Amino acid sequence: MEQQLFLSLTPDELINLVEQGVLRAQQKALAKESTIRTYSINKAAKVLGRSHTTVKKLIVEGKIKTSANGQRITEQALNNYLGEP
Repeated sequence: MEQQLFLSLTPDELINLVEQGVLRAQQKALAKESTIRTYSINKAAKVLGRSHTTVKKLIVEGKIKTSANGQRITEQALNNYLGEP
């Protein structure tokens, strides 16, 4: 049986409750962004089952995106290359 909860809130209390929920969602999103996994070219090569040279070639060809300095590859970039969402 489903539980039901009835609350009596003032408009200010409701606004405060919604704002708290939004802040929590934003904090979770920021925490997720800060834990983005990145790989060195060697590690990405191992993950992909390719050689270091092949991965460097894919980077030069623009098939795998890297960080600004070209030394780190995000997990999302590997997923994009593999055609995964």
